[in-house]
Formats: sequence, structure tokens, C-alpha cells
Amino acid sequence: MGRRSTREDFVRKRIRILQFTVAASKGGRTQYILNLWRKIDHARFVFDFITFSEALDFEDELTVDSGTVFYLRNYPESNREGFISEFREVLKNKYDVIEIHTSYWKDTIVEELAKEAGIKRIIIHGHSTGITQITANNRNEEERLIYNHNKVKSRINKDIATDFWACSEASADWLYRPMIPDERIRIIHNTIDTNRFSFNKEIRKRARKEFGWENYYVFGFVGRLEPSKNLRFLLSAFDLARSEKNGIRLIIVGDGSEKKELEKYVHKLGLNTCVRFTGRKDDTSYYYQMMDCFLLPSIFEGFPIVLLEAQCSGLKCIISQGIPMEECLTDSIIRISISDVSAWKKAMLGVVNEYEREEFAELLKKRGFDTETQIVLIEELYEKV
Repeated sequence: MGRRSTREDFVRKRIRILQFTVAASKGGRTQYILNLWRKIDHARFVFDFITFSEALDFEDELTVDSGTVFYLRNYPESNREGFISEFREVLKNKYDVIEIHTSYWKDTIVEELAKEAGIKRIIIHGHSTGITQITANNRNEEERLIYNHNKVKSRINKDIATDFWACSEASADWLYRPMIPDERIRIIHNTIDTNRFSFNKEIRKRARKEFGWENYYVFGFVGRLEPSKNLRFLLSAFDLARSEKNGIRLIIVGDGSEKKELEKYVHKLGLNTCVRFTGRKDDTSYYYQMMDCFLLPSIFEGFPIVLLEAQCSGLKCIISQGIPMEECLTDSIIRISISDVSAWKKAMLGVVNEYEREEFAELLKKRGFDTETQIVLIEELYEKV
């Protein structure tokens, strides 16, 4: 009589993929990984996750079907030996694939250790086009990081990994070109659950009533409250617009290192009754429904998921020129330089009461930006081990 199959046997039969890394902030990279994990066939694939965060309030979702979260305490750039020791322990789990999500080059130690451990597929996945730590008071650090990025990039070659993925052509330029030949680079667009973010009139009415904003034109932002998102600029533009039109409001959905300073700035401008901070929200679709226009004044972006969500919700969108053109999927987008705050004020006033909301969920599906559609491709790529 044969030995009874155990859950451990079941896990071993699946393709084991290590996702490096997820973060408590639930930013774009983490959201991308979560979307994959929710849709991928758990009978064929199992994900493990590495994080440098102290805790993840969504860990229960990650550990469904034998997924494991590994908490590392040492960053390779601050304690190299400590990181190597911790990471080697994780790699003893014998992964078929590692997907390394990154914004810019810091080091190649992760790729080197993955190769040392015999992982067959080493995927580098680029999600940005710049240094996310940029601040007005941090130019020296920004220059140091960019210098190091270019230095490390100049040393990479096609043998450092088996796959080179990027969320956009601009991201591929930033992370790989010209060191990696074009035929080795694959563009993997960020995707969303289009059904979740499609326009819903009833939810819109309920959300606006909750805020007491039924009779206002509502601008909105969704994302991390970090320097690269350029939110102080956004507040300045909104202040100018409100000085000319009182019937507008602004909702800011998200959390981050700049939240307290931004709240102080709102108070300084006298906008307390006009601007609402919600903090981080998991159900962001609820807040898109109440908006009339989405604002994204980022200094740079790789391929922001929030812009896909906003377009899917049928919103007018005013965005910076730091966002790749390839994500402008609808005619509802106005793309403006962030060099002139008055230009943003003019654009904001120009859209009030002139845009009829449309349904774009089907359009995003047809163009391949729906997670349900893309997951078939991702599964095929993972299986090539």
C-alpha cells in the first residue's frame, strides 16, 4: 500500500516562487504581487514572500495555501553579512523561480545568491523610472543613489538573470538599456481587477453622501504619501483653483512619511474644510467612485496601478509628464508639466462640470490590462523552468 499523500507533498509538486519583496505600505510593487497571488492557480503554483517590514497586516492573505512570509532584519546595503546569512536560510527551501521586484540598482547580491542556490529562473522585474527617496531636502542622497545606480547598472550583463521584465518601456530604459539586449527584455504591464474598479452609480451616491459632498466637484489622489508623489505641489494647485471656485473638494487616500507635513500644509493654506485625508484604505474603489477627477502629479512613475484604476472607474485624469505615455489608455487624460502650478490650476478649473463619466472597464480588458487576462501569460512564463 502506497504512502498517503500529505499537504507537504502537495506543496512540493507545485512550482515554488519566491517574491522579493513585499512591504507593509502596500505600494505598487506589493499590490502587483498581491494581484498575482489572488488570481494565480494555487494548484500549480505556490508563492513565498520576503519582506523587510516589521509586520504585515495582510499576512493572512499571503499564507493561504501554504504561502510563507519571511521577515528579514538586515538590508544588504547596511549589513551585508547579516543579509547573506538570512537570505541563504530562505533559499534552502529550493525555489524554482525567484522574482526580484526593484525600482533601481543598489547591488546584485540577491541575483548572485539566487544563482549560487541553483534557482533555475531568476526574474528581475522593474517597477519604476527613478529614485523613490527623492526629496527637496535630500539632494545629496539622491545624487549618491543615482550615481550608485548607474555604477551598478554599468556592470550588469545578460548572464545576471534569466529574465528581464519591466512595467513599461521607460522602466526598461532606466533599469536595463543599453546593457541588456532588447530581445531579452519583456514588458509586463501592471494590471487590475477591472470588475472591481468599474463605475458604479449607486456606490458613488453612497460615498458622496457619507462625506456630505453631494453637491461638490471632487478631485482625488490615491497612493503613498511620499516625496516622489509631489503632493505639496498638488495642494498648492488645489489652493489656487479653490480661490477661484469654491465648490470643489479634494480627497487624499493613502498614508506615508509625508502625511503629517501635508496635513500641516493644508492647515496653513486654510483648506481644512475642503481637503480630507482618509489614511490607507484597502477598498480604494469606493473612493474612486466618489471622485470626478483623479490627480497624479508624480515627479516620476514606472507604471502606476492607481492610474489604471482611475481610468477603469471612468474618471477624468490630470497627470504629470513623469508618467509614461503608454499608460494613457483613454481620452480622459490631460498630461501637464509640473514646472508650473498655475497650469495645473487652469486644467483643474477647466474640467469642472465639463466631463461626462464613461465606462472603460471593457476597454482595459481588451488592451490586456486586466489581471484575469494577464495571469494566463504569467503562468506560462513561470512554467518555463
